[in-house]
Amino acid sequence: MRTKLTISGFFACALFLAGCSDSTNYDFDKSVVDAQTGFDNANLKAIFDPRESKIPPTNDLLFVSAETGLSKDGTLQIPVDGENDPQKLVKDALNQLDGFSTSAPVTAAFSGSLDTDSLKLGSAIRVFEVTRGVDQQINGIARELASPEDLVATAVGQNQTTLALVPTHPLKPKTTYLVVLTDAIKGQAGAAAKADTLYGLTKGEGPLTGDLAALEPLRQAVNGFERLAAGAGIAKDSIVLSWSFTTQSIGDVLEDVFAKAVASRIQTIPALNTAVDPPVQLTTKNFLDPEGANPAIKGKADVFLGAMSVPYYLNAGTPGEQNSAPRSGSWKGAGGSAL
Repeated sequence: MRTKLTISGFFACALFLAGCSDSTNYDFDKSVVDAQTGFDNANLKAIFDPRESKIPPTNDLLFVSAETGLSKDGTLQIPVDGENDPQKLVKDALNQLDGFSTSAPVTAAFSGSLDTDSLKLGSAIRVFEVTRGVDQQINGIARELASPEDLVATAVGQNQTTLALVPTHPLKPKTTYLVVLTDAIKGQAGAAAKADTLYGLTKGEGPLTGDLAALEPLRQAVNGFERLAAGAGIAKDSIVLSWSFTTQSIGDVLEDVFAKAVASRIQTIPALNTAVDPPVQLTTKNFLDPEGANPAIKGKADVFLGAMSVPYYLNAGTPGEQNSAPRSGSWKGAGGSAL
């Protein structure tokens, strides 16, 4: 990263000096911006810097918290920057999910504008449905996703610097996918995509130690991804970024609730007017026209009272409390999980 900044600085200075003139109207700031843009377009990188939270946002790394490790209840752990995080409410809601959307685009950022003609699924970009073993480790490829049957690839954003893989139908729920990007992806200036500095470190075969020891688990994961990719005919040296993501469960909670529902006969008794002796059977007229003001309502149907036991999943009120406030809580899964 330091080398990139240094080269960028020299490159900007060279253009800066070459473009200077005696004119007092010369736009120095624009010169620097144009120089940086030119450098980025000529050195297209697939952005990857976990230290700065710069990773593809649909990413299994977000199941891991820097403080608590791997998610214990299977939900996402997107970092929230304290109570003042402007996206706190959105992140809190996302952190109640057990995976990513089956229909939202999968994106990755690049340092420069992308050549949309180079974004070819099946060659420059490969996406695989993968399998997991009993230890939940990715251990094989089930199939490769195709375009346009499963996904289409395009560039989005103001300067088309973001790759978007858009599902053309919902992906499978509770399924893990592997995305592999290669140097066949080109920038608008014709430059081939390159790996970011930190991703380049995780491609290595040797263990990361010292100041880089924290990246060792990631290196092992990336090496596993690239071994699977190699088995699918992708040259390791051509890979500029790879990652996995897992889709959320769809309908599991409701199916579980349905499975636990027990059918039973409703116990009924006649609804009676006990204010008279003997009590009189109440009809629909007693409820729809209690004052007897509408002779068109005949009350031909008798009314019965019934009761049955059903599970209640919201927060319970105070026992015996009458007309208590509306329930505002949400149901919880086992162990307090939001699922």
